Formats: sequence, C-alpha cells, structure tokens
Amino acid sequence: MICENNTPGALTEDTILAGPLNLNLMEKEIGTCLFVGQLSRKVFVMEISEKYLLCIAHALYSTRLHLLTLTEVVRHGIKPDEDGLMRLPAELDDEMRSQAFDYLLAMFPTETHATLLAERNKWTTQQ
Repeated sequence: MICENNTPGALTEDTILAGPLNLNLMEKEIGTCLFVGQLSRKVFVMEISEKYLLCIAHALYSTRLHLLTLTEVVRHGIKPDEDGLMRLPAELDDEMRSQAFDYLLAMFPTETHATLLAERNKWTTQQ
C-alpha cells in the first residue's frame, strides 16, 4: 500500500490514501475502522467505537421491527384497541422481534455478532 507521500506504510485511522479507489480496501477490517467516503480520489478512514456501532444497530433493528409490525397490522386487519394502539398478538409480536434481530445479524459483519447478541435480550424484550 502506498500512502500519500508515496512511501509504503500501514493503514491507520490517520492515513489518507491517494490514487484510485481500491475496493479491496473497503472489504478489509482495519482495526475498528469503517470506509467513510471518497473525495477527489482520496479515501478517508474513520475509527468507529462500539457505542456508535450499537446505536446504528439499534436504529436499524427498530426500523425493521416497525416495518414488520406495520406489515402484519395491515395483513391481519388489526384495528386500534381502547388505548388507540394497534397491537399484534403476543406470539406474532415475538416472531416479528426475532425476525428483526435476525435481519440485523444478516446486515452486520460476523465480527460484530458477539456484541449484538449481548444486546439481544434487552432489545427484544417488550417494554
């Protein structure tokens, strides 16, 4: 790998790579770095913490659960209850929570699964 000053070097969070975009670079795990973007043939790498990973994962989980729940509400013709809420039956709600979490695992790299699975019970438990 050639860095900006045309010398060989290791990729760190401070490295700015020059030259054409290397797609293999995006697929490699670089510590805990993620590919952020390309600007004028330069690739910027940013370190991402576990805290931010969990925030992004929880947002994706919540969005997927909401989508699945709305789909089932329409499919089953569920009407609002006395509180004005359209609740799924408990077993169907549990299934939707499970499917939403499985989707999350499918979307994130396997290296993050242990962290996500540690949060599973907290996220899938009805509050």
